[in-house]
Amino acid sequence: MSMSYPTVHGNLALKPVEPVSRFTVINGSAAAPHLEHVQAPSCPHLHLPRILAVAIAIGIVVSCIFTAYTVLQSEQTAYHAAVTSEQLEAVTVAPGDSLWSIAAAHPLEGLDTAAVADAIQAINALDSGTLQPGMVLNVPVS
Repeated sequence: MSMSYPTVHGNLALKPVEPVSRFTVINGSAAAPHLEHVQAPSCPHLHLPRILAVAIAIGIVVSCIFTAYTVLQSEQTAYHAAVTSEQLEAVTVAPGDSLWSIAAAHPLEGLDTAAVADAIQAINALDSGTLQPGMVLNVPVS
């Protein structure tokens, strides 16, 4: 017994095959039935149109960029307010103090410790972060 396989030419072998649903409809009475084989309507696949998917992706990217810009802008505003602050406190440097420890002891709203340390360095026009005991630093107060 030999088996026969259908021959496919070209790239039709790559075409996806969708299952076909068939059912039988009996028209007429029980005395004279008339059988019809009917193919069920195919359900359309629910795919977002490509342009809608691209629009959603662009919207997500734009909202991420806007959020990042807003966060960076608020930090920049807080830094500028700290550097130009008129409310300064004089702090005398003790042995073992660093810009980091002084900044951590005097936090400012909206800035992390590194940004506060940079602001203290800018306010006092320090060339480096090296401090000597007995130095008097102006530190912004929030």
